[in-house]
Amino acid sequence: MRTFTASKITAMSVTKMTQKVQQHPLFSEQKTQFIYAALKEAQDNIRTYDTKAQIVGIGFIFTIGMVIKFNTWSGISTQWYHLATIATWILIILPATFFGSVLYPTRRVAPEVLKDQDQVKGLFYLSNGKSMSEFMNQLNGMNIEQELSYELLKVSYLRDMKRRRFLQAMSVASVSLVTLFVLQLIPFMGWVA
Repeated sequence: MRTFTASKITAMSVTKMTQKVQQHPLFSEQKTQFIYAALKEAQDNIRTYDTKAQIVGIGFIFTIGMVIKFNTWSGISTQWYHLATIATWILIILPATFFGSVLYPTRRVAPEVLKDQDQVKGLFYLSNGKSMSEFMNQLNGMNIEQELSYELLKVSYLRDMKRRRFLQAMSVASVSLVTLFVLQLIPFMGWVA
């Protein structure tokens, strides 16, 4: 008599289910649902990076406002004071510009992900200049998987670009705050007269 433990039974049933799933290819409707879900997820991630960039950018600007109130440069020479003012403005504007670049890489910045773009009708995001009859004619003859896949590739590229830019903006903001901190300490250390 053979005895099976719960883990062996589970492992055997998972193996059988996996074999059955591998034997049946995905139906067209399942593929479309999968691509659409992936597209929605990528779009949600883009909105998340936009929201993060706005919140952190505003927080950075408020933080800079607080840091500048501790003006320690009043006791230094005019030449150094002007240099410190210029450096401060650069350290404020540069991160704000980086946070802005997260918010405004439009869809046209994304490269053309398909070389043979003539196969894609571009009906997911309509371009200007299409009439209702032209749209309906193209809608009847389109390959929905191909259209959604094309949009998924474009939106995924945009998501990745926003992620890279957000991380760059965070790095620049961190370096900026540390540099401002050091600049504020310089008069106390007596390095500048």
